[in-house]
This record gives sequence, C-alpha cells and structure tokens, in this order.
Amino acid sequence: MSDDLLSEEAEREARELVARRTTATQSILQALPLVAGSAGAGLALSFAYATASTVGLDLVGRLFDWCLKQPGDSLASMAQGGFVVGGLLSVYAVIQFMKRHTATRASWFPALFALPVLVGAGGIMLAGSPTGRQLGPALFQMLLVPWTLLLYSVGGAACAIAWVRGADEVAEGRPVDTSAVLGEVGSRLVEVSGPHGARQHAVTIGLQLLVPGIFYALQLAFVDAIAVLQPEGAAWKRSGDLTYGMRSRLFRVFAMWFVVTLLVVGGLQVGVGGTEAITLAMVDPRALGLPIYFVSELITAITSWVLTVALLVLYKEREAQVTAARALRRHKKALAASET
Repeated sequence: MSDDLLSEEAEREARELVARRTTATQSILQALPLVAGSAGAGLALSFAYATASTVGLDLVGRLFDWCLKQPGDSLASMAQGGFVVGGLLSVYAVIQFMKRHTATRASWFPALFALPVLVGAGGIMLAGSPTGRQLGPALFQMLLVPWTLLLYSVGGAACAIAWVRGADEVAEGRPVDTSAVLGEVGSRLVEVSGPHGARQHAVTIGLQLLVPGIFYALQLAFVDAIAVLQPEGAAWKRSGDLTYGMRSRLFRVFAMWFVVTLLVVGGLQVGVGGTEAITLAMVDPRALGLPIYFVSELITAITSWVLTVALLVLYKEREAQVTAARALRRHKKALAASET
C-alpha cells in the first residue's frame, strides 16, 4: 500500500482543514492568548520601541532647531556629503537587487539606509535655504521621515522577532524562554531587518499614493512570520504566494487594527490636548509633549503586536492548508493508481 494513501479520518481532517476560513475577528481573538503567553519578551520590545521612537523624535527636533541656526553654506556642505553616502548606498541596493536570487537576507541591511540618508540630506540642504526655513513643520517632517523609516525597519524587525517567536512558542505548546527570545532578537536582527525593512519601505512609500501601500501591506502580510520562522525561506515571494486568495480577510484584520489604534491613541491625545491635538500629532508631535508621545507610541506598539500575532495565526493556518492540499493530491493519485 502506498504511503501517500490516507485513512478515512486523516482524509476528512485534511479536507476540513483546507476548507477552514478563520475570520479576521477570530484571528485577533486567537492572537490574544498567544500575546498574553509571551508577554515577557513582547512587552520588553514594545517598551524599547516606544522609548527609541520618543528619543528619536527629541533628537530630530534638536537637529531641526540646530539647522535653523546654521549658515546655509555649512548645511549645503553637510548635505552634499549625505548625498554621496546615499548615492553609494543606492548603488549597493541596485547591485543587491540584481543578485537578489543569491543574496542573503543580512546582505540587504546596508541598503535600508539609502533612502533615509538621501531624504535626510535633502532636508538638511532645504534647511539651509531661505525658502526651506519658511516651511516650518513641513521641513521638520522631512527630517523626521528618515528616522521613522529606520525605526520601522530595524526597530520593527526587533519587535517582529520577539512577537512572532514568543507567540509561536505558545502556539506550539512550548514554554517561552524570555532570555532566549531576547537573545534571538540580538543575533538575528540584521538578518530579519532585510525582508522586514524592505516591506516597511514598500508600504510606507506606497501609502503616499494609498492604493500601492495597501496592496503591499496585504501581499507582504506574512513576511515577518516567514522571516522569523523560516530562516532560509524567500520571505517576499512566499508571502505573495500564501496571501493570494485571502487578501480580503487580511484587509479586514488591518482595518480593525487601524480603527482600534486610531480610536485609542486619538482618544488619549484629544483627552489631553483637545481636538487640535490630532493636527499637532501629524504636523509636529513634539507639541504634544514627550510623555504623551511615548504613551501613544507604546499603545501603537502593543496593538501592532496583536496585529502581528493575528497575521501569524492566519499564516500558520495557510501553511497547514497548503500541506493538507498536497497530501490530498498525493492521496488522490495513489488511490487512482491502486484501482488500475
């Protein structure tokens, strides 16, 4: 008898698994106990992310104020140096793309700095011109974007490792070793930052036109889970393959996360600073005060943690469905062969 033949019970279970469709709400509800069970490492990274974001905002604000006091020639020289470095990093990124089929994940890490350096150099050059100095908040945002991209890429990767690994340990019934999870964050940060950071760049840039950003968010929804759980996997391609046919469900997960985050963070900011706080948060977050900004970032990190684990739930279900579908195809072929 062929090893590919399934028992009646195994065949029934495989068909039930293939037909299963965990809803957006169910995925979030299933994520909550996984988040709670891995709270040690997850909370540590959430606090670290919020702290880094707040410190970064303060430093960018200081840079902005400093630039406005410097002569234009000095800023132009600084910007030119930045453009040279950014150009070299861009060339490196192009070379990486040309050899993407053989490039390692870690080798992509320097490429993540290309766009932030170029945008930062552009902001510094603009700060040295009379026109740029009249832009005020718009110039500040231009200087803040590079930091935000780096935080999303590297800080987000650190969080993804802790959140995904911890939740997966709980899901598999294993005890969560917080020290081991934090150790993995340190040892694999550069490796995971490659696919995670590239995803964050694609989504962030795409959201400037809205539709491309939403498309990339849905297509690349499983990149973090694959990057953490499958060290040798092609995270972008595999995510695109697995999310095909289920992106409406993924959209609902992202929509629920966005609405909840907006309501909680927006409610906090309005409660502290009134309705104008929403505008201040988008124009110059420093006006809210660093403590309020820190709490806002911490809330966003925690809701993003739940989102990441909800996507992990759907990813694990999808991978299991692919395996079950293959087993059913092999069973069908073996059954046909046994009847001839």
